[in-house]
Amino acid sequence: MHAHTHDARRQVCPADSDSVNYCCCCNGCSLVDVIGAGQGFVESAADLVPANVPRPLAKGGVAVATGLVAFWVLQKLVFTVLTIALLGGAAWFYFQYSGGSGSSGGGSSGGGSSSRRADDGDFDDPLSEARRIMDKYKK
Repeated sequence: MHAHTHDARRQVCPADSDSVNYCCCCNGCSLVDVIGAGQGFVESAADLVPANVPRPLAKGGVAVATGLVAFWVLQKLVFTVLTIALLGGAAWFYFQYSGGSGSSGGGSSGGGSSSRRADDGDFDDPLSEARRIMDKYKK
């Protein structure tokens, strides 16, 4: 058993009084604080439920609704991060293997990635093939 005080907070570590056997030195008290804050939120939100609803049912409903909202927010955050990472990876892959030039050839004649693609034998792109033919007859 250990009961010690923190210099900053001057309170007794609740690790030996709770079922969670963590010490404050390893951030165990922060877990206890989060659980306590969650219980306080559930109880204060259950007070907003009408009085004709039994308190255990109100607390359970508030806890379930809070869990669903928290899961929904977490899901949106995770999918947003994954979508941004996927689009960023696709953009990196495109710019890495498309020839390096960011322009689509809107006014440049010859040079750039279009002539390089035409030299590589990519004749599926009609624009690059037309540029190759025009460059051939310019000389």
